[in-house]
Amino acid sequence: MKRLDAPLPIEIEIRGEKAHALGRTARAFEKELDRLLAFEKRLSGLPRAERVKLAPEYQALRRQTARRLWFLIVHREALGLGRHDSLYEVYRIPRSLLPNP
Repeated sequence: MKRLDAPLPIEIEIRGEKAHALGRTARAFEKELDRLLAFEKRLSGLPRAERVKLAPEYQALRRQTARRLWFLIVHREALGLGRHDSLYEVYRIPRSLLPNP
């Protein structure tokens, strides 16, 4: 006997597409975060004068990473995921990147 509340095949497909889209958004953020962390590691080994020269590039990368994080948060919220504490913990996101630290 078929359940009346069982999802239709199209609903299952839509849920799958939503999950894939969220995964793409998360991977884009991961990539930016990895770039930022690698850049920070590189900066930490440089003399102060070199760090000062690279400051504009670093700030641009931080802004881009924060923007990708915002995209991920908005995407999650659009899917009904309103709590992001676990997201911050899993990715070990620096507090300076949080929307309202």
